[in-house]
Amino acid sequence: MKTFSLIAIFLFVYVLSSPSFAQTGRPSLITESLFAPTKDQYLYDKRSPSYSNEDHLPAMTWHKILLGMNISNPPPSSKRYSQIYCHYDTALSVLGDIRNTKNDPYQKIWSENQNLVFSACDDRNRANTPPIEPLGEDLPKRAKSDFEYQLASWHFYQGNYDKALKIYMTLEEDLNAPMRPLANYMIVRTLSYIGQKEDAYNKIIDVLADKSLASVHDLEVVLLLRTS
Repeated sequence: MKTFSLIAIFLFVYVLSSPSFAQTGRPSLITESLFAPTKDQYLYDKRSPSYSNEDHLPAMTWHKILLGMNISNPPPSSKRYSQIYCHYDTALSVLGDIRNTKNDPYQKIWSENQNLVFSACDDRNRANTPPIEPLGEDLPKRAKSDFEYQLASWHFYQGNYDKALKIYMTLEEDLNAPMRPLANYMIVRTLSYIGQKEDAYNKIIDVLADKSLASVHDLEVVLLLRTS
């Protein structure tokens, strides 16, 4: 009976800490608030406006999923959690696609690299380390283009727009890259950031005319409205 109880407790803790459960609104783990800095404790209170804020929620979800993978990362800052800066919603969507590969080790590899990308766009004063190219025979086919997109985004958030644009444009030519649509979206953003508004506008028109990029058409329409 004692053995059965221990197994039941183990399974309960395992389910609560699993990444898939974290993404679907699992209860908070005690460690999430226990090890949080005192000034960040309010973030874990579901009654706090910051916890339920629509802009803040993807950042908190990302933070909790990484904790479930045993990846150390700070909670999102209340000062700069807007998706204008770090697109946690996009990362969550891509991670969902990656989970379909059923490659658990790669999920963690990709998430660790994405955490480095976010370290370049948040305001937590984290180490400025670029994503690390994954190596190995068991990686999914998408691993190379995923890394290239993450590296380009790291450069983008660092303000190195020329380097970012070069990599995004290389991905644009790879018709088999899952990140190709988002690379096209980021080309528009990068062109806009470096002051090439007309080129950005023309690029939006091209993207909207390309059915293979339909997944970012809504994003491009938003950029079109901002550019015009």
